Amino acid sequence: MSRAALAFAALLSLGGALDAQSVSSPAGFTFIEGNWFMAQFYTSMRHQQFDYTHAGNPLLIQGIAFRRNGPIVAPNTAPKTLDMRVRLDEIDMAVLHREFETNLQNPTITFPRQTISFPDWQPDVGAPAPFDFVVPFDTPFQYTGAQALVIDYDYIHVSNDQAGLADATRVPVHTSKQIFLGGGCAHTSGGPSGAPFLTFLLENSGIHATSYGMRFITRLYNAIGSAPALLFLGLTDPNVSAPGLCGTIHSDPIATIFLGDTDPWGFIDYRYHSFPFVGPFIGIPLYGQVYQHDPNSTWDIPVMMSGATAGVMPPSPWMSPECAWHTAETFGNPDEACDDIHFGGGIVIELRL
Repeated sequence: MSRAALAFAALLSLGGALDAQSVSSPAGFTFIEGNWFMAQFYTSMRHQQFDYTHAGNPLLIQGIAFRRNGPIVAPNTAPKTLDMRVRLDEIDMAVLHREFETNLQNPTITFPRQTISFPDWQPDVGAPAPFDFVVPFDTPFQYTGAQALVIDYDYIHVSNDQAGLADATRVPVHTSKQIFLGGGCAHTSGGPSGAPFLTFLLENSGIHATSYGMRFITRLYNAIGSAPALLFLGLTDPNVSAPGLCGTIHSDPIATIFLGDTDPWGFIDYRYHSFPFVGPFIGIPLYGQVYQHDPNSTWDIPVMMSGATAGVMPPSPWMSPECAWHTAETFGNPDEACDDIHFGGGIVIELRL
């Protein structure tokens, strides 16, 4: 083989080796700047990210790295130190929960809590910037590709409170508008007075998000405290009053869904009810109304009814948001972190292989 051919072969092998050293999460952003940024690394926080863009592609992950947003749109952070912990896991995107710990079923502590130095992100180095905040794992993580990758990290004892503006990407999920139909009635049992209120939203992530392509989101306020709550999910609004019932029925149920027990103040926080993408559902209205047993009711049928809310399943987004994230200040208690799930994007993180 000629020297030129040998050199060419060596170049090809080197390029393959370089390509194998890292990939981005979400996939495809190694050399592409994200369309967003996220403030991180300025106070005690926990961030959890879910990535299904590497489905079917097993990866041995030996570290992660972050890069600053570029070009600079606001003052970025000076060097600092922080005490960081990183855990990785896998999860079905259809069952994400706003409580961070619930999303970790069998996590690997890849980076036990320890002090790590954060670089100077003040200079504008163009876009995309290098991945220069590197977290090398003490224990590698074998990602199987069977479910979504969970990247969970938190940090405390941050030595300065300047925000680090990390490169991120966001794909808007299409969400319905709420149509408030009323029909609720005040209850007479424990909890706040007045008629209960139901938040009811429909979201469409698109056809590529197979197991979680569509979802409806519920949140219940002002209900009976410390009591079970049942959602009636319907395709039509009968708008009828029944003898002995305190309110108006606005959901002819095709399904009844147990939302859980309210807290002492009659509150159930966001619940995400995902199901596979069904194209014919686009443009179809859904109606939600919550019922609870009201033992102190003076009506013949002793139930409390929330005000009803409707929504229309929106069209699909322009691309599939196969990622989700949530982040929260922890005030020194990272294991108690809780925040709403945001589908469609996240921080651009390098997975070092």
